Amino acid sequence: MDRERLQQAARVLLDHVPGRSMQITNLNKALFYFDLVCLRDRGETYTKTPFVALPYGPVVQNYKAELLEKLVADGRVRSVEEDGGWYVSKRLELADDEHHTFGDDYLDRKAGEVAKALGTDRATEVSRLSHENLAWKVAIKAGSGTPMDMRLALHQVLDDDEWMSRDPDPTHRAQYDDLDDGPMRELLG
Repeated sequence: MDRERLQQAARVLLDHVPGRSMQITNLNKALFYFDLVCLRDRGETYTKTPFVALPYGPVVQNYKAELLEKLVADGRVRSVEEDGGWYVSKRLELADDEHHTFGDDYLDRKAGEVAKALGTDRATEVSRLSHENLAWKVAIKAGSGTPMDMRLALHQVLDDDEWMSRDPDPTHRAQYDDLDDGPMRELLG
């Protein structure tokens, strides 16, 4: 795990959302999809961070300690609770006026696309989208907190590709039983 890159990616994603603020659930999903897009397009994730399957979707492994506490501790991000009546929403927002960037046009553009696609939706909608990811389905079936296979997760952001639609290897077929594959082909295509 590269904590510096994880924190930088979080700040850049927050910088691309109106209000420079995002629900914590959405930020976890934005980091996940940003890493998937980097893996798809560049052959490696940007944050080099493991993601685990929790009931509400993929999250950074140990996200409270590795992401939330560290982001807030450096003072550039603050945690905000919003009372929604029957629920409390937790958000992270940039606390500084600095423009956060990777210094790489491709990464900045993709971060903007991911942030705009996921940053302003309700957390339940973003979680529902992530529940379509095959790697999340496999990992959550194995148990909450199970690490996700990012190569398998790629399936959700790939265009139609003949080798991706073939039946899985028969030796691994049991791993895929009862899983519904609903690729999200239009996201970040």
